[in-house]
Amino acid sequence: MQEYILKGVVLKAIDLKEKDKLLTIYTLERGLVSASLRGVRQQKSKLKFAAQPLCFAEFSLVGDKDIVTCTNASEIESFFAVTSNYDVLVLAGAMCEMIYLTAIKESNVDLFISLVRALGGLCNEAINPDVVFIKFCLQFFKCMGYKLNFDTCKNCGNDFNEDCCLDLNSGAIVCKSCATLNSVIISKQCFKLLNIIDGLQFANLSSIKINDAQATECKTVLIKNFNALFDKNLKSIKV
Repeated sequence: MQEYILKGVVLKAIDLKEKDKLLTIYTLERGLVSASLRGVRQQKSKLKFAAQPLCFAEFSLVGDKDIVTCTNASEIESFFAVTSNYDVLVLAGAMCEMIYLTAIKESNVDLFISLVRALGGLCNEAINPDVVFIKFCLQFFKCMGYKLNFDTCKNCGNDFNEDCCLDLNSGAIVCKSCATLNSVIISKQCFKLLNIIDGLQFANLSSIKINDAQATECKTVLIKNFNALFDKNLKSIKV
């Protein structure tokens, strides 16, 4: 029986049998992994921390089937600070759901690093959590092969001189002349913010100031893009 150690973030944890948990872990080395954690619901279990969503740890796993068994875990970093604010927790849940819904079962180093940095950003009170979520969405699209181009229209190649649109059929930003019926208008302010945030590192996001209306428009555009590209319905956050 194969034994291995993987670094990962717990995306979901559900009860299994009387005393166990079934974890969905997004790992650096193998993408999504399902692992049972036996006896963790017992009061004296030493691995209760590993059965909590957002736990970032090094997991010792054994097995060669779709569901393996977690025999041990060592915490790398705690992101549980996000649970103290409901709105921030919703954003963290949405990021985890995006990865879970797309069922990524192979290594994607850049996406894994983006998730870890985004969760760390949500724990940083100096950074607007909506900006962190927006940055993560932009990184998610890039890692999945749908990077947004803010330079020129995807179809005609012209510069963006007015309000543009996000074509939900292709996930690309286009000018109004090239927009299809299945497009979402992006205001100049939203376009500017998305472009700026896209060009920043997670560590530099504290410089971005954004109001609720601007954040709502940016998040709405990005979530609609996710739902259309992957034919999913993100339930953690509504638009």
